Amino acid sequence: MAEQDLKDKCECEVDEEEDGIVELEDEDGNLIKFHHITTMEHDDKEYVFLQAVDGDDDAVLEIFELDSDEQDGEMYDLLNPVDDDLYDVLYARLMKEIEEHAGCDCGDGECDCDEEGCNCHHE
Repeated sequence: MAEQDLKDKCECEVDEEEDGIVELEDEDGNLIKFHHITTMEHDDKEYVFLQAVDGDDDAVLEIFELDSDEQDGEMYDLLNPVDDDLYDVLYARLMKEIEEHAGCDCGDGECDCDEEGCNCHHE
Protein backbone atom coordinates (compact mmCIF):
# COMPACT_ATOMS: atom_id res chain seq x y z
CA MET A 1 0.00 0.00 0.00
CA ALA A 2 1.38 3.42 -0.89
CA GLU A 3 2.26 5.90 1.84
CA GLN A 4 -0.34 8.35 0.54
CA ASP A 5 -3.04 5.66 0.78
CA LEU A 6 -2.00 5.01 4.37
CA LYS A 7 -2.18 8.70 5.21
CA ASP A 8 -5.58 9.20 3.60
CA LYS A 9 -7.39 6.00 4.56
CA CYS A 10 -6.66 4.78 8.03
CA GLU A 11 -6.33 5.19 11.69
CA CYS A 12 -3.13 3.30 12.27
CA GLU A 13 -2.16 1.34 15.32
CA VAL A 14 1.38 1.41 16.64
CA ASP A 15 2.52 -2.21 16.78
CA GLU A 16 6.04 -1.80 18.19
CA GLU A 17 8.88 0.63 18.38
CA GLU A 18 12.53 -0.40 18.47
CA ASP A 19 15.60 1.62 17.57
CA GLY A 20 13.44 4.43 16.17
CA ILE A 21 11.51 2.09 13.86
CA VAL A 22 7.73 2.02 14.18
CA GLU A 23 5.53 -0.59 12.51
CA LEU A 24 2.05 0.60 11.61
CA GLU A 25 -0.82 -1.62 10.66
CA ASP A 26 -3.30 -0.18 8.21
CA GLU A 27 -6.99 -1.06 7.86
CA ASP A 28 -6.12 -3.98 5.58
CA GLY A 29 -3.64 -5.52 8.03
CA ASN A 30 -0.55 -4.50 6.06
CA LEU A 31 2.51 -3.67 8.19
CA ILE A 32 4.53 -0.66 7.10
CA LYS A 33 7.82 0.35 8.77
CA PHE A 34 8.62 3.98 9.50
CA HIS A 35 11.47 5.91 11.08
CA HIS A 36 10.21 7.82 14.11
CA ILE A 37 11.51 11.35 13.50
CA THR A 38 10.01 13.10 16.54
CA THR A 39 6.90 13.64 18.62
CA MET A 40 5.70 17.19 19.16
CA GLU A 41 2.95 18.82 21.22
CA HIS A 42 0.75 21.43 19.53
CA ASP A 43 -2.50 22.91 20.86
CA ASP A 44 -2.64 20.36 23.72
CA LYS A 45 -2.34 17.40 21.34
CA GLU A 46 0.61 15.21 20.46
CA TYR A 47 1.74 14.63 16.90
CA VAL A 48 4.09 11.96 15.59
CA PHE A 49 6.40 12.62 12.64
CA LEU A 50 7.30 9.50 10.62
CA GLN A 51 9.15 8.71 7.40
CA ALA A 52 8.88 5.41 5.54
CA VAL A 53 11.86 3.08 5.98
CA ASP A 54 11.61 1.78 2.41
CA GLY A 55 11.33 5.25 0.89
CA ASP A 56 14.19 7.23 -0.57
CA ASP A 57 15.90 10.07 1.28
CA ASP A 58 13.36 12.55 -0.12
CA ALA A 59 10.34 10.50 1.01
CA VAL A 60 7.38 12.46 2.29
CA LEU A 61 7.25 13.07 6.00
CA GLU A 62 4.02 11.69 7.44
CA ILE A 63 2.41 13.47 10.41
CA PHE A 64 -0.21 11.82 12.59
CA GLU A 65 -2.16 12.93 15.66
CA LEU A 66 -1.40 10.59 18.55
CA ASP A 67 -4.52 9.28 20.25
CA SER A 68 -5.31 6.24 22.38
CA ASP A 69 -8.08 3.66 22.49
CA GLU A 70 -9.02 0.85 24.85
CA GLN A 71 -9.92 -2.55 23.43
CA ASP A 72 -10.51 -5.63 25.55
CA GLY A 73 -9.01 -3.91 28.59
CA GLU A 74 -5.76 -2.94 26.80
CA MET A 75 -4.74 0.55 25.74
CA TYR A 76 -3.54 1.09 22.18
CA ASP A 77 -1.96 4.10 20.54
CA LEU A 78 -3.75 5.27 17.41
CA LEU A 79 -2.28 7.53 14.78
CA ASN A 80 -4.81 9.65 12.92
CA PRO A 81 -3.81 11.51 9.74
CA VAL A 82 -3.82 15.31 9.92
CA ASP A 83 -5.41 17.55 7.30
CA ASP A 84 -3.27 19.52 4.84
CA ASP A 85 -3.54 22.85 6.69
CA LEU A 86 -2.43 21.37 10.01
CA TYR A 87 0.31 19.41 8.22
CA ASP A 88 1.72 22.69 6.89
CA VAL A 89 1.69 24.28 10.37
CA LEU A 90 3.35 21.30 12.04
CA TYR A 91 5.92 20.87 9.28
CA ALA A 92 6.89 24.55 9.52
CA ARG A 93 7.27 24.20 13.29
CA LEU A 94 9.52 21.18 12.87
CA MET A 95 11.70 23.02 10.33
CA LYS A 96 11.98 25.99 12.72
CA GLU A 97 13.09 23.73 15.57
CA ILE A 98 15.64 22.02 13.34
CA GLU A 99 17.03 25.41 12.32
CA GLU A 100 17.23 26.57 15.95
CA HIS A 101 19.22 23.48 16.93
CA ALA A 102 21.57 23.46 13.95
CA GLY A 103 25.19 22.99 14.92
CA CYS A 104 24.68 21.79 18.49
CA ASP A 105 24.34 18.45 20.24
CA CYS A 106 20.86 18.45 21.79
CA GLY A 107 19.81 14.89 21.04
CA ASP A 108 17.72 14.37 24.17
CA GLY A 109 16.41 17.91 24.57
CA GLU A 110 18.88 18.59 27.39
CA CYS A 111 21.20 21.21 26.00
CA ASP A 112 24.55 21.27 27.70
CA CYS A 113 26.55 22.55 24.81
CA ASP A 114 28.62 25.67 25.28
CA GLU A 115 29.32 26.04 21.61
CA GLU A 116 29.66 29.57 20.32
CA GLY A 117 26.73 30.40 18.07
CA CYS A 118 24.49 27.69 19.52
CA ASN A 119 20.86 28.57 18.88
CA CYS A 120 19.40 26.29 21.55
CA HIS A 121 16.52 27.61 23.55
CA HIS A 122 16.10 24.89 26.15
CA GLU A 123 14.82 25.72 29.60
